[in-house]
Amino acid sequence: MIPRDRIRALLADFADAPPTDDAPLAIDSLALVQLVEALEDEGSIRIAAKDVTREHFGTIDAIARFLEAKR
Repeated sequence: MIPRDRIRALLADFADAPPTDDAPLAIDSLALVQLVEALEDEGSIRIAAKDVTREHFGTIDAIARFLEAKR
């Protein structure tokens, strides 16, 4: 599992992190792809393109829940 603070740090490498973990992400498609690749590397997981949705990647909380479910 990747902790929320680590998700926030990875996100900050590619886009502005939101003020809270439940605030919507303002991220463009290139930054989203870079974030997904960083999460895959960090967590030694694969994230299918079909899973990269607003439901799973709309907030830091959503990303954390999605990654927890992948464990």
